[in-house]
Amino acid sequence: MQKKLLRWGLFSTVGFFVVSFLWSVVGDVLLGPTKDLIESKVSTFLNSPPPGYTWAYVVPLIIIIGACIVSIVYMRQQLGSGKFNSSEVDIKEFMKNFTDKACRKQYVIATQLYRYNFKRSNYKIKVSYQDGYVVDDEKLNAIAQDYFEIERSLFNELKRGIEEVQKNDDYAKLNRFLLNCLQDLEASPTIQDVNKEIIQFSLFILGVQYVLNTQQGTNANSFLGPNRIVRILSNASKEAQLYTLARTGLMRAVLNTELNLSSLYCFEHMGDGDKAGRVYLTLNVLRKGEPNPYIFLITVSPRIEDEQDQNQMLSDILEDFVNQMEKELDIEEIQNLRLVV
Repeated sequence: MQKKLLRWGLFSTVGFFVVSFLWSVVGDVLLGPTKDLIESKVSTFLNSPPPGYTWAYVVPLIIIIGACIVSIVYMRQQLGSGKFNSSEVDIKEFMKNFTDKACRKQYVIATQLYRYNFKRSNYKIKVSYQDGYVVDDEKLNAIAQDYFEIERSLFNELKRGIEEVQKNDDYAKLNRFLLNCLQDLEASPTIQDVNKEIIQFSLFILGVQYVLNTQQGTNANSFLGPNRIVRILSNASKEAQLYTLARTGLMRAVLNTELNLSSLYCFEHMGDGDKAGRVYLTLNVLRKGEPNPYIFLITVSPRIEDEQDQNQMLSDILEDFVNQMEKELDIEEIQNLRLVV
């Protein structure tokens, strides 16, 4: 606020000198005799003010005018920030409307909104919870904030392997990456380095899913169906631990987009308890004027397993979500979205 006042004061001073300069230099040309008349009136007023007029009234008047200017500036700032708050309200209302509607026929029990920032300087991902809506009688936990530190060499190796497939249909680099990861993860029946192995396992899973999806066709059936769960390690217990030790599903959703695979990602809760069997659909989007991407996380009840064609239902959920989102929110970009069944 002090910087604002200082800037306004500086602008006012510069403006005063500019006006004074223009008055003295071009006033005669533009106004002619009128300039002299104005100066004489102002001089008479200053030398002989009206009865009861004292300079004691001028200082408070100047202060009041200055306060009004500052108030106007402050109000404009608040209105500007209110625009962002309004967008947040719009998003929350959108999530509520979608969840209530999808709950009745598609088993959706919650929609949450996260924002993330992926710093390439240190390969750290920061994920922050923004808002969410949960239907009645359902339990849901949201992470307030979390950090994931990705191993630079592994990420870039996977990225180069995927790019080689995308450009030249050559799987050699990607297969080599996957084989090296598999050997490292199979080296011990127990987890030796939690952070390192979780990251390596997550990148490995993304690579395996990419191979499966490309070989079976880039469609929602392969992406939303059996390929959302990859069981490939010989040690099932270790694999289950790597899936459940951290919130790697959300991390994989971020990396899936950062690897230029798709803004869509789907994973399933692998643990025990009430959450077992829940399916999570994520969508990575950008809004105009906002630098960091959003991640919408749609939670689907395990009861969807009772449906004969749950893959089609998951695809319908995403399609309905995107259609409603494009109608209600100002979306700038949805990267490489794959919704065709």
